[in-house]
Amino acid sequence: MLSVFGRTSLFTYVIQFAVVESMSALLGMKGMMGLSGFIVLFTAGSMLIWLLAYLYGRWRGWILENDYATCVSMVGARFQYV
Repeated sequence: MLSVFGRTSLFTYVIQFAVVESMSALLGMKGMMGLSGFIVLFTAGSMLIWLLAYLYGRWRGWILENDYATCVSMVGARFQYV
């Protein structure tokens, strides 16, 4: 799942900056957020950034529909003969 960030790294960097800086400013969380604000921003931001990076990678053709199915089947096949 983390390969999505690697395949769309520049896009992820730009979106991460926009989400982390803009989202907190739009929600009025300026200054100290505290631990709970940080956890909420990190969790919601991570999910949003991953979703946008995945959709961008699919749109550009860098992430194919069967990428993860192939990866899982290769791992399963490797341990089948052990």
